[in-house]
Amino acid sequence: MGSDQQPPARGPLPDLSSLLIDRNEDGFPDDIVGILAIPEDLDTADWAAVLNLCARLGLSTSGFTPPLVSREPEIGRVSVTLRPGDAARINGLALDGKDPEPVANSVQPVPIDLTDLWSISGFLTDRDDDQATDDSAIHLILPDHVPFELGSALANLAARIGIECGALTLPIAGDTMPAWRNRLEISLNNDETARLSRAGSGSLALTGTVDALTAAINHIARLSSGFLGDRPGVRAIDWLRRSAAGWTADGQVTQVQAAVADNRPDRLIVLDQSTDVHQRIAQILAESGPEPEPAAPGEHVVFDHQWTAEWEVQRAIRTLENDILPSLDPSSPLDLLVMISEPPQIRRRVRGLISRMMVDRGFNDGSLHVLDAFKPGLDWLRIIMLAKLREISDLAKIEITARTWDPEKHDGQLDMPIRWLQELFPGDEILARELGLPLDQVRIQLDDSLEPIYRVEAFDSAGHVVLESSFSPLWRRIDYLSGIHDAGNVTVTTGGIVARQNDETFRARVLTDPEIVWRYVQGELLPNLRRFILTETENEPRQGDQPFFEDLLIDLRISASDEPYGIREERHSAAEALHEDLYFNILDFVEELGKQTTGEKLGAPGSVRPFVEVVPGRQPEARIRLTRRPRGIARLMSGGQSRIIAPATRSLPAAPAVRGVRFSVDNITFDVDWTESTEDIARFVTALSVVCQPEQSSLQLDVSTPAGSVLIGVPAPVDVGLPDEPAALPVSADTIISNPEVSSLLSRFARHPAVTVVPAAETSWQGRAIPAVAVTSPQSAEIWSMRKLSHLKPTKLIVARHHANEVASTTSAFQLIEALTRDDSAQAMLRGLNLVLLPLENPDGAALHDELRATNPTWKHHPARYNATGYEFGEDQGNPDSQYGEGRVRDLVWSACLPDIVVDNHGVPSHEWAQLFAGFGSPPRFGVSYWQVQALLYGILPWFDQPAHREAMTAVRDSVAARIAADDDLLQWNRVYTERYRTWGHQWVPERFPMELVQEMLFHISQVEPDSVRGRRSYAVRYPNTTVLNWITEVADETVSGDALERTARAHLLTNIAVMELLRDHHQRHPVHADPVAGGVKIQTGRERPLRLNASN
Repeated sequence: MGSDQQPPARGPLPDLSSLLIDRNEDGFPDDIVGILAIPEDLDTADWAAVLNLCARLGLSTSGFTPPLVSREPEIGRVSVTLRPGDAARINGLALDGKDPEPVANSVQPVPIDLTDLWSISGFLTDRDDDQATDDSAIHLILPDHVPFELGSALANLAARIGIECGALTLPIAGDTMPAWRNRLEISLNNDETARLSRAGSGSLALTGTVDALTAAINHIARLSSGFLGDRPGVRAIDWLRRSAAGWTADGQVTQVQAAVADNRPDRLIVLDQSTDVHQRIAQILAESGPEPEPAAPGEHVVFDHQWTAEWEVQRAIRTLENDILPSLDPSSPLDLLVMISEPPQIRRRVRGLISRMMVDRGFNDGSLHVLDAFKPGLDWLRIIMLAKLREISDLAKIEITARTWDPEKHDGQLDMPIRWLQELFPGDEILARELGLPLDQVRIQLDDSLEPIYRVEAFDSAGHVVLESSFSPLWRRIDYLSGIHDAGNVTVTTGGIVARQNDETFRARVLTDPEIVWRYVQGELLPNLRRFILTETENEPRQGDQPFFEDLLIDLRISASDEPYGIREERHSAAEALHEDLYFNILDFVEELGKQTTGEKLGAPGSVRPFVEVVPGRQPEARIRLTRRPRGIARLMSGGQSRIIAPATRSLPAAPAVRGVRFSVDNITFDVDWTESTEDIARFVTALSVVCQPEQSSLQLDVSTPAGSVLIGVPAPVDVGLPDEPAALPVSADTIISNPEVSSLLSRFARHPAVTVVPAAETSWQGRAIPAVAVTSPQSAEIWSMRKLSHLKPTKLIVARHHANEVASTTSAFQLIEALTRDDSAQAMLRGLNLVLLPLENPDGAALHDELRATNPTWKHHPARYNATGYEFGEDQGNPDSQYGEGRVRDLVWSACLPDIVVDNHGVPSHEWAQLFAGFGSPPRFGVSYWQVQALLYGILPWFDQPAHREAMTAVRDSVAARIAADDDLLQWNRVYTERYRTWGHQWVPERFPMELVQEMLFHISQVEPDSVRGRRSYAVRYPNTTVLNWITEVADETVSGDALERTARAHLLTNIAVMELLRDHHQRHPVHADPVAGGVKIQTGRERPLRLNASN
C-alpha cells in the first residue's frame, strides 16, 4: 500500500441476527446466511476471533451450510468483510461486548473420548449431568500461521460446536480459556495423514499438512450430523467388541479361520445356521482349509415328537356307557348333563348321539344337556337357564350369584376370590340382550356361604321370586408348574357326566382335550425341556447362557370352542385360552427353574412358538419340536476326534481405549489400545485382521494388543434402504401394519422435507431393521443438530409396538406423521415442537404375529409380545452392551433427541384374557389382573417427586382426559368398558383391578421410586432435568382390525396430539444472556428445563 493510500474504512459489524436466517419460519434460526469475507491474510489472533464468531453464530442456530468464510463477498448471502486487526471488534460481537473473568485453575479437564467426538464424552460437555450439551469441552489452539483453507475448515468446526450446544463459554479459540477445557492444538507438519491424538493431560493434538488438516477438520465438522447420523468410532468399537465375543458373523468366521489354521482338520462342519456365516467361511478358507460342510439335517433338533390322544367325545361316550348307565333305571325320569370342551356344532351332534342312545336303552323321560366344559357356568346360563327364563311372562329382574372362592383356604392358590364369578362373563349381557331386559336388571353378586357354586333367581315386576335354580361344575386343583408345588396351584373346571335320578346323583369326570394336552405338557414336555436346559448348562443355567434354544415349536390341532359372543370383541374360546397357557406357562417354568438352581432370573429362554388350529370333530394331535441353538460355530473333525468352536465369551469384553484418529483421503483409522486385553483377545484380533482386511473398508482400526499391532477393516453398515415404490396414502386405519408396510410408509414419508427417516437405527435379534423417525420443521442446512432442536423446542418421543401384538400404536404413529405433513396448516404444530418416533420397536415380534394371526386373526397372540427369545427387552434399557438391538434402540434415540416427554403407546387385550390353567386370569407374572378389559383407553402415569414432574403428570392427565371426553364415540366406549371393569372386577378385588377416574377416563397414577424396576427404566427418573414425564397409554387393541383398530388407533392419536398441543403451548423461551465467568463469557440460549407445564404458563 502506498504512503498516500488510506486503509479501507472499518464500518460497524452487523448484528448477529442479520447473519442468521429462519428458512422454515418456525421462529428459530436454522441456518447461517452470513458469509465472512476475508480478502487478506489474518494473523492467529484474528483467526481466533473469527472462530469465536462462528461458534457464536452456531450457538444461535440449529444448522449451517459451509463455507462460512470466503475470500470475496457472495451473492445471495449477507457478507461481512473482515480485515487484519479486527480481532477485538469480532470478539466484542461474539462475546456481547463483555470481558471474561480471570481464569480459575481449580477445575481440571475431563479426558476426551475420541471414540465419539460429537458427544458429551467427546468434544462436548454436560456440566450439570442432564445429558444435554451445555458447553464445548475443547479450546482451539491455533498454529502461528493459519492458511486460509485451514481457517475456513476451522470456522466450520467452530460453528458445529456452536450448533451442538445449548450454552457456550466464549472464546473457544485464542489465549484465554477456562481451566476445565481440553486444549486442541492444531499444528502443521509434512504428514499427508491428519492425526488427532492425545498430547498429555488435558490436551489433544491435531497435526498434518494444510490439505490434510483442512480435509480432516471439514470431515469432523460433518460427522454425526442431523438425527442419528453415523458415529464411525462408536460403530467400529462396538463391532470390534461384539466380534471378539463371537456375536457377529465376522467374529464367528474369524474364530473358525483361526481354529482351522491351528488344527488343520480333515473336515469342517458349520453348525451356525446362517447362510452368511457359511458362505463367509467358505470364502475365507477357499485356499487354506477343507471345504465347509453344512450340519447334517436335524443335527440341531433336540426332539421332534408327534403326539396324539383319544378324542374326549369318545371317552365321554364310553364313560357314559360303562360307568353311568349301568347304575340307572330306564323306567325312572333321568336328568343327564354332559360337559365336554367342544365347539357348539359338535356338542349338538353329541347330544343327538346320546339322545338316540338313551332312547335305544329305554330312557324316555327326563332331560339331556351337553354343555361346554370351558366356562360351564356361562354355558349353563345361556343354554339351560335362558330357555327357562324365556318361559316367564312377567320377568323383571335376574340375580346371578356365585360362590366366593377363598384362596386363603387353599395353600398356594393362584385363583382370585372371584374365580367362579369369572366363568360367568359376559352372562349378564347375554341374558339382557336375549331377554330384552335392561342390563342393570341382570345383577351379579358373590356369596361366601352359597352351597352350590351358582344360583339364579328370577323376579317378576312385583318383586316375587318366580324361578330359582342352581348349578355346580366339576373341577379339580393342579400345580401351576409341573413338579414345582411352590409355584402355586390353580382350579380347573373339567369335563364329565352328572346324572340325577330318584334323588341320587352319579358323577364321573372325563378330562377334556385341553386337559389331556396340558397333562402332556406338564408331564412330558416341560420335564424334557428341563433336562435339556440343565444338560446344556451343566446344571447351572445362567442369564449369560440365554437363549438356551433356538425354537420351541408347538403345532397343535384340537377340537375346542372358539366363537364370538357378538358383544364387542369378546370371544368364547377354550382354544385361545390354551394357546395363552402354553406360551406363558413355558416362560414361567424356565424362570422358576432359574430360581431353583442358580437363583438367576431366566427371562430369555428362546423362541416359544405355539400354533393352535381349531379342527372340529377330531382327536387332538400335535407336533412338538425343540431346536437347539448352536452352542458352537463349527465342528472340526480330525483323526476321528472332534472339537467344537464356540463363541469366545458369554459377555462383551471391556471396551478398549481409542488413543487417536487418523484421517486420510480414503479412510479414517482409529488407533485402539487393547494392550491390557487377554491372550485370547490378542490372538483373535490378529486373526480378525486376515478376515477383515483394511483395504476392503474406508473405516479401519489399528489395534494394539500384547501380541503387537494389526490393521483391521470395519465392514460398512448394511444398507437397509427403503422400497422404491412408496405406500399410498391415507394410512390404513383398519388393517394391521407390519414390517413390509412399515418400510413402504417410511419410503413415502421420507420424501417430505419435515421428515427424517433412519431405516435402521438398530437391528433386532433376528436381524430386522428397527427404524426411527424425526418430524421437525424442515431442516435445509447441510449440517444440523437434533439436540439443538430439542434445546430450542419441546420434544416428544413416541414408542410404538414395544409388544408386537399391541397393534394400534404403529397405525397411530403413521397417522400422526401423515397429519403433520399433510399441509401447511397441519405443519403449524411443528413450529412449536419436535416429534420423534419409534414406529415399530419389536419387528421380530411383528413377524411372528403375522404368522400367528394367519390362522387365528382375532386372538390376542401374546407369543408375539416379547422379542424372539421370549425376553421383555425393556429390562435392557440403560444397558449399552445388551445383545438385543431392540433393547438398545430406545436409549440411542432418547440420547439423540433429549425429549421432554416420552410416551410408550401400549395395548391390552381387546377381550377377556382367560387362562384355564393359570387361575383363570392373566398369568401370575402380572401384579394386576388383565382378565377384564379395563377401558378403551387408559393411562399409566408414574411420576417422580419433583415439582416440574408433578405438574407434568397433572397437566397431561387433565389434557388427555379432556380430549378423550370431547370425542363422544371414545367417551361412550370408555364408559362401557369402565362399567364392565367395575362390575366384574374392581368392586370385588380392587387391589387386582385398580381404578382412578379423571373426567371418566381411567388412570393408574403412582409416585415412582428411583430404585424400583419402573424407576430404573424411566428417563424421567434417570434424567429428571431433561425428561419430565415417561408415561404409558394402553388401548384395547391386541390383534384387532376393522372398526376396533380404527377406534383404538384414534384413541392413541388423539392422546398424542393432546400432549403435543400441551407442549407447544407451554414451553418457555428465554432471551439470550451473556455472563462473564472464569476464563470466558457464558452465552446461554434456549428454554427452561425441566419443562414446566403448570397452568400459569
